[in-house]
Amino acid sequence: MSNEMQHTPGPYKQLRQPTEIMIVANGHHLASVPLGGPIDRPEDEANANLFTSAPDLLAALKVALIALEHSKPLMAHYKETQDRHSDAKIAARAAILKAEGK
Repeated sequence: MSNEMQHTPGPYKQLRQPTEIMIVANGHHLASVPLGGPIDRPEDEANANLFTSAPDLLAALKVALIALEHSKPLMAHYKETQDRHSDAKIAARAAILKAEGK
């Protein structure tokens, strides 16, 4: 048995209700973003979109990190590019670890 945290497999979908946006995947209710009420926040719909895209973003970031790790020798002669490349790899690894609860 693995101790690695696993998220609910996607795709994640939004179910819009009058008072909330429910985030669901594979028959599981994952989260709700309230709509309206005493505090009407314009970012609520953007938050629901971000939740819904999370599995796709994580998968894309993992692919991008692999590409970054294999492209370093091609850019080794440009110091500024190499620094940005290194910063991108560090940021990608950190985001993946955070998403995986590590």
